[in-house]
Amino acid sequence: MTETENKQSNKLIDWINGDYAPAESGMITAPEGRPRARVKNRVPVDDGAVKIIRMRRLGRYLAVVGTLLMMIVMLLVVMELPLFGDASSPVVNEVLDRYLYAGLEETGATNLVGGLILNYRGFDTFGESTVLFIAMTAVLLLLKNDRKNFCLPVEKELLADEAVNGKYSSIILSRNACVVVPFLLVFALYVMFNGHLSPGGGFSGGAILGGALILSEVAFGSQTMRKLFRGHIYHIIAVCSTLITCVEIRVIAAHLGDHGHPFGAYGNIISAGFIMPLNVLVGIEVGCIMYSFYSLFSRGDI
Repeated sequence: MTETENKQSNKLIDWINGDYAPAESGMITAPEGRPRARVKNRVPVDDGAVKIIRMRRLGRYLAVVGTLLMMIVMLLVVMELPLFGDASSPVVNEVLDRYLYAGLEETGATNLVGGLILNYRGFDTFGESTVLFIAMTAVLLLLKNDRKNFCLPVEKELLADEAVNGKYSSIILSRNACVVVPFLLVFALYVMFNGHLSPGGGFSGGAILGGALILSEVAFGSQTMRKLFRGHIYHIIAVCSTLITCVEIRVIAAHLGDHGHPFGAYGNIISAGFIMPLNVLVGIEVGCIMYSFYSLFSRGDI
């Protein structure tokens, strides 16, 4: 073995043992006569990366400070609340009497629960509807099949499942659905339109409506439902229902009933001012959201 080959062999052995690395890898070797040591690579960090790291740390600190401030505010609010069961509490001797004895006159709804939810607590109900709408939007962004969320094997599997379901659909299920679904739709409308007169309302009627839509897709297939209830139609209905609900609750908050706005005859279907259309809009929104959850989780599209 020549001297050059001997040096290369020694370098290879040192490289295997971790005592030598080429210059381009950022490793250096000790001078002759001194023990060799491995030197770690030092990756230069630019100013942009430093700013990002600092902003992330600042965000964590601000999140902690904001959480602590919110906890302090909530604790102070709780400390100012009256004791549970206190006879002098306004909830016990003022609010309850106002709801029971003035609810029919101020809301026009014979169902005091419906009047309470959509009049006295209208903003709270609108907040609940907004939470449902935001949840639907988040699920739509995460699960909808589009150019950024597309997998060819999964898409082929979904198409194969739809073909099989369309070819081998259950006759018993489809025949029974033809009978049951119309009754469910009518009953959902009844519950929504009579929410101010009897037990029911938007949320319960919307649950029945969503169940009817889901049963229709299970029985008749997604292709049939897409012909009747396509994605753009769903988006228009959901967004318009939410916006109109916001406007009507704002009108109720302005107490237009105190300035000549008629409630209608008590006990009639057209009565209670804006409460009846609010029940219908909330029911449509809830039904659409239930159906969208089912379709997005099952096939990634509406």
